[in-house]
Amino acid sequence: RTPRRLFPLPAAGHDGQLSPDGRWVAYQAIVASRQEIFVAPFAGSGERRLVSTNGGTEPLWSRDGRELFFQSGNRLMGVSVTLGTSFSSSPPRLVQEGRFIASSNGNTSFSITKDGARFLRIQPMDQEPAITHIEVVLNWFSALKRRAAGRVE
Repeated sequence: RTPRRLFPLPAAGHDGQLSPDGRWVAYQAIVASRQEIFVAPFAGSGERRLVSTNGGTEPLWSRDGRELFFQSGNRLMGVSVTLGTSFSSSPPRLVQEGRFIASSNGNTSFSITKDGARFLRIQPMDQEPAITHIEVVLNWFSALKRRAAGRVE
């Protein structure tokens, strides 16, 4: 079929996730210079609802559609939702907190088990050394060409 814009401009959202019943889409969009999580009807007609209250990225529905999870800084947040012909959600609650690696490619950086009891998140290693020194090499291409021509300096 022919693609169509789900939301009119300038409400450009991204990282959309369809609800398990296929009626709703959760996505992130910028509001007042901050990413927030919204839910809107997938049919495209109807009001979008703000779900996050203090920033949010990477929305992910539970498999049964009763909860929606998202990142907010170093916190994993969750809201209880009611799906159907209308949408409602509880205030966000803290699910987990800690340093975890965030997504860098638009995919959700965490996953949830089928029963919703556990999460899979990637935690950085504490032993990773801090970067304390950077070397910048100028004119490296001309030096490489001289080396290839047999003129080693």
